[in-house]
Amino acid sequence: MMSRALWKILPAALCLAALAIAPACASAQSANQQVIITWRTIGVSAPAAYVDKIIPSPNSKMEASLAVLDGNSFAPLGNQTIYWYLDDNFIGGGAGEQTISFNAPSNKRIISLRAEITGGSGLMNTAYIDMADPSVVIVAPYPNDTFATSTVSLEAVPYFFNASDLGDLVFDWSVNGNSVTTPENPELLTIDLANNAPSDYALNVSLNTTQSNNPYFSDSENISLAPASQ
Repeated sequence: MMSRALWKILPAALCLAALAIAPACASAQSANQQVIITWRTIGVSAPAAYVDKIIPSPNSKMEASLAVLDGNSFAPLGNQTIYWYLDDNFIGGGAGEQTISFNAPSNKRIISLRAEITGGSGLMNTAYIDMADPSVVIVAPYPNDTFATSTVSLEAVPYFFNASDLGDLVFDWSVNGNSVTTPENPELLTIDLANNAPSDYALNVSLNTTQSNNPYFSDSENISLAPASQ
């Protein structure tokens, strides 16, 4: 059910740092100057219904940009030298380098991205960005985890894998301990119950989802469904 999906991804979503804004650090600068860092992830999976900012997972491709708001307008930075640091390690920069591309680290829960404008201005800012582990949720549209039909349909919804589409993921389903293959739409599982199935026949469904090009990135989910009371 959707409440299960929200419960699983909400802790990470609550910690989003989509936009970092800080006053200029140097006292010689005007108090109304602000250094703004924005960032985005590239090629990280999330369903279309997910409206929050997509946060990075280990080794995600990322892109960040820098701007300086001076009063009501943005200051030109084409002639300014900008240096970028990821977790205090220099990752690039140069004259007018307002944009930087990089990969998120593989062993962090929060990363820091700092931009410094050199040349005596003292302008700088640091964005603190939460990271998320890849996660998969089984969406089961059955109130109270009970079903009243002979066909049960489930869907795997992955979040924060480094995958541009579902074809980059491997979905391994099992029902009551038995492996089930779904070659045409591997993220979907349809269970047809036999006509002679007991009235109290319960379903214990397990799902393991793995990134095909890196089995290190995986997540598992389980759900138990029971027939509705007659």
